[in-house]
Amino acid sequence: MKQIDSFFTDRLRARKMTPGDLDDLASLNQNPEVMVTLGGQKSREQTLESLAALIKHFDEHGFSYWIIEDKETGVLMGRAGLRRVHIDGADEVELGYAFLPEYWGKGYATEIGKELVRIAFEEVGLSNIVCFALPENKASQRVMEKIGFLFEKECEYKELPHVFYRLTKERWQEPQDS
Repeated sequence: MKQIDSFFTDRLRARKMTPGDLDDLASLNQNPEVMVTLGGQKSREQTLESLAALIKHFDEHGFSYWIIEDKETGVLMGRAGLRRVHIDGADEVELGYAFLPEYWGKGYATEIGKELVRIAFEEVGLSNIVCFALPENKASQRVMEKIGFLFEKECEYKELPHVFYRLTKERWQEPQDS
């Protein structure tokens, strides 16, 4: 199994999470603006558990969530990645992202999302990936659509209603209108 420890986009660096990222992730997970659409703020202990699970996921699958930093400065911007998840009765691979508010509206989620799609299909070998969000998270839905995901259905995740999108490798490979 190939592991993807780090990768770059034009403006971003993504690197594998380590136990040393706890403080940065706790800061992200305790930001009320970030977490309002991600199930609510998480305590430091919850973040520690989540970090351990994401590191284990990486060790088992070769991918997970990565820390996202400014390519030039190394400053933490957020986290994004791919992870296996059970949703609506099925096992899927989700593309997920969360950025600190000062980085919203600048195209970073779309930029990292496009590279994650490429990784999912070209390097991991997946045939499809999903994204989902709370119905009121219109910004995230716009990102999903810009990346090429199509709305598939409404569903529940962690006892909350979500909108569920999917992107297949075949659709991704179709020529896009300029």
